[in-house]
Amino acid sequence: FDQFEELIHKDPKDVDAKEFFLNQLGGLLENPNFWAIFAMRSEYVTDLDEYLDLLPTGLASRFTLQLLSQQGAYEAISRPLRASEAQSPVSIDEQTVFRLVEDLHGEVAAALTEKSQLSSKPAIEPLHLQVVCENLWTSAYDARQDISEAVIQRSGGVDAALEHYYESQIRKVSRRLATHPAAERFSAGHIERVLRKWIETTLISPQKTRNSIYADDERVKALDAEFEGGLVLDELSNVY
Repeated sequence: FDQFEELIHKDPKDVDAKEFFLNQLGGLLENPNFWAIFAMRSEYVTDLDEYLDLLPTGLASRFTLQLLSQQGAYEAISRPLRASEAQSPVSIDEQTVFRLVEDLHGEVAAALTEKSQLSSKPAIEPLHLQVVCENLWTSAYDARQDISEAVIQRSGGVDAALEHYYESQIRKVSRRLATHPAAERFSAGHIERVLRKWIETTLISPQKTRNSIYADDERVKALDAEFEGGLVLDELSNVY
């Protein structure tokens, strides 16, 4: 279940529906043949506390996804392909994995050539790794070729993958918002321009990293007020 916080926040007052759903889900998960993974933003985890008795184990097994180390990024890139090596038409060699780790880290003192050089310090955004690897996998799979340093260079590398993701998502969000009654007086082009400016000045830090912002921040309220409703934050949360 992805973005599981939506269960709580889509309609906070509809407690009966939440309990009905979680009772059914809890009953299903009593069967040892069924397992479930719930993914949600960490700041909303405590909002589930009053419902935990409806689920087996009360969601006691938890894992917080933090920044990845170089070692963690290496494993995240290479292990899925190794695990599916017999069925997959795509593979990746170790030096290419090192190159991706270098590019994702952005500040590597010396070229990585062996695993013993990999740092254990957290420094790599999991979202960035996911976007880059998905982009590389899709292009390599479609062409039925392995992921190599040449493929990375042709694709434009990490920066190009992240740029492509940003461009596609900002247009998608703008088009969706333009069809909503609360924002129908605005064109998708106008909404896109407003969002771009807001993201560049609010969600990107002076150090050019991803910035956190609280939902009750005045800058969020100002953006929502322009489009009459809490539409924008919901849409951006889905892709941020």
